[in-house]
Amino acid sequence: MKLVPTRAILFLDNLLVANHKPGQFSVDYACAYGAEKAIFPSSYFGTPKLLKFDELEVYAPTEYEKILQSLYGNYMELPPIEKRGLHHKINRFERNNLQSN
Repeated sequence: MKLVPTRAILFLDNLLVANHKPGQFSVDYACAYGAEKAIFPSSYFGTPKLLKFDELEVYAPTEYEKILQSLYGNYMELPPIEKRGLHHKINRFERNNLQSN
């Protein structure tokens, strides 16, 4: 986000949540599915819940199930084999032949 000018972020924010009261919604601008799909009521993020994954404990938003449902549908069921795979963009950045000054 440091590469995006602040004015652009504010413009996008105003565009996405223009019809709502301030503070009513939160936007995940880094969502792999696009910010327009990642607009959620701010109340979804309230007090974080501590969840356990095997031996790891992590914090999740209060309404993490609603967020997952909105983004993925039935997130507890594996998709058919033909629909499985990588769905996120991968950007590769290489700098070759660099010399120190």
